[in-house]
Amino acid sequence: MRTIPSGKPPKPANHHWWPRSLSKQWAGSDGGVSQLSWDGSEVRSNPSNFGAIRNAHHLTRGNDSPWNATFEPVFDKADNTFPSLTEWLLRLNAKRAGRDTFDDRFEAKPLSQERRLELAECLASLIVRSPRSRNNIKITIESYLAVDRTSGYSVDKTLIAANMHSSQGVVSKTISGGGKFVVLISDRDELICGDGFLHNFPIGTDRSISPRCIIPILPSVAILYARPISYRPQPELITMLLRPNEVRFLNDIVQVYSCKRLFFRSQRPKLISKFTKCEHMELAYHSHPWLDQLIEAAGRFLPRSKGSAGQ
Repeated sequence: MRTIPSGKPPKPANHHWWPRSLSKQWAGSDGGVSQLSWDGSEVRSNPSNFGAIRNAHHLTRGNDSPWNATFEPVFDKADNTFPSLTEWLLRLNAKRAGRDTFDDRFEAKPLSQERRLELAECLASLIVRSPRSRNNIKITIESYLAVDRTSGYSVDKTLIAANMHSSQGVVSKTISGGGKFVVLISDRDELICGDGFLHNFPIGTDRSISPRCIIPILPSVAILYARPISYRPQPELITMLLRPNEVRFLNDIVQVYSCKRLFFRSQRPKLISKFTKCEHMELAYHSHPWLDQLIEAAGRFLPRSKGSAGQ
């Protein structure tokens, strides 16, 4: 974390929770991406114009406070890695399978330690600075204040930032330390992203016991990470080609976890009622039969033959 010199106010800045190095990969043929709000309004613009919060990663307690600091630089490594990571993801392929079992649809891919660390750093950065994670911190603090019968205390940006500033390293270490990656590829229908997505990582606290997340990285790629209680350590990375109904399902999950805004490249999603309520919601225990079966199958998967992919 970088300390701001005492006596000097932090320089105002837009801190992107949808990093520009990633969002530009969502641009359509016109160079734009659409932001779709909970009320149905739509704005088409350059991707870099979306997904930012003013001074989100500043810790400020007054112009002359010795505690002034910013932790925005902790996301630099991830932001600089996204271009090469997405290029690699786009090179991955998934086999077509006529049978419905996950085992028949899975394809094992090699995963270097360097690439695994990059995946962990980038996924963690999206989890930690997501507006949904910020909202979870806010409602947790508010619940503590309610128990203490404290009123009139504002849960401001600085208090939220103070509770999330050390989480990048914790979440990244959790993901890099074990578990499975399933790269979900769509070759026709587009995925969407938003200001929330499924994950069960506690922000600002200890590691999750059985972490999982599904993060739409590109309009054609989402990444499932999970660490089941029991799983085969190899293969670490699996690809699977999504079917149209599965793309719709994943897009609906994004809407459940999002609150105010969604992003799409060219295929506008149909809004569901849970998104139009304008609040971050979630699946019970972050669980769904299809998702649970996918994670279980990935954990026990043993390929019949060695897969191959460019690194």
